[in-house]
Amino acid sequence: MSAPPLLLAALLLASCRPSGDSAADAPSGDLVLTDANNYSYTATLGLDAVEIPYGFDPVIDWSGITLDIRGREVADPASASRLTLAAFNMDQQGVLDAIASNDLLQSDIRTYYVFDNSDAVTSAHASDFNIIGNDFVPGDDFVDHGDAVWTWILTLWDENVLGGQDILSSAFVVPSATGTSSTIAFTDDTATLSFVADLHSADPLSTASGLDAYTLDWSGLSEDATGHSFSTNQGDELVIAHLGVGTVGEVEDVFLQALDSADAVYYLDVHGSSAATLDAAVDLEGSTFDGFTTEGVWIVGILCTTCTSPAPLFASTVNVVD
Repeated sequence: MSAPPLLLAALLLASCRPSGDSAADAPSGDLVLTDANNYSYTATLGLDAVEIPYGFDPVIDWSGITLDIRGREVADPASASRLTLAAFNMDQQGVLDAIASNDLLQSDIRTYYVFDNSDAVTSAHASDFNIIGNDFVPGDDFVDHGDAVWTWILTLWDENVLGGQDILSSAFVVPSATGTSSTIAFTDDTATLSFVADLHSADPLSTASGLDAYTLDWSGLSEDATGHSFSTNQGDELVIAHLGVGTVGEVEDVFLQALDSADAVYYLDVHGSSAATLDAAVDLEGSTFDGFTTEGVWIVGILCTTCTSPAPLFASTVNVVD
């Protein structure tokens, strides 16, 4: 896919100026995000389903995982921060669809248990999980619940660079009368996530290099990339990324790893906000964003650090002219 053509005017500003005003042709440092600038994506999630006997206390082993669900390297499985065991009141496909589209609700969860990996181990029993001091008891919950739908998901997490939690892998746990598995072993194939990102079809933002200041206003956003109503309370982290690749198409090809492969990434906590001054964004070393350049590909986005989907709620390319 080729990159979208450069926009040599700030179109939003131009529409508000009289014809013939030379200022209408000058790119501005005031960037305005609208729904037309947002990328689109589709995601398909697949999870292994492990059948265990009713009431059984399986061993959970994550020592064999080397890649996370996004295809990123897991250098040390023992560094995984926690595991969660949750039961949902919908079937497996419903859970998969809800996770992929970031559509899970608190009301979808029947019960929830956690194993904090404070000892940096690579295996545990289901009975090692607890919540607020209450231990998980396989004999009470890994049972036949009759007509009620209990879909169990076991998820392996790790802390990300922002202090939040990223999903490394997940698997369905299926208690049954015919279950024979005594171990739930995470491998690189336990969970699969295919993701198609389309940045090039959206209207890019336009600005110039070397301006004194850059601002971003997203108060006009009404929907996120999944088509859900956009909330400033959900979109809590602004990200500015520079990738040294040649085309937007190349960014789309590595979108799940884009922030990890970027030359520079700047973050800003914007919880509850709808506008920001971009020089307040900093990288992980504390250096501030000092402006856009004409080389490579620039992306601005809004992340939800508490969402199950790894996809940004909003992402747009920025065309930069001299």
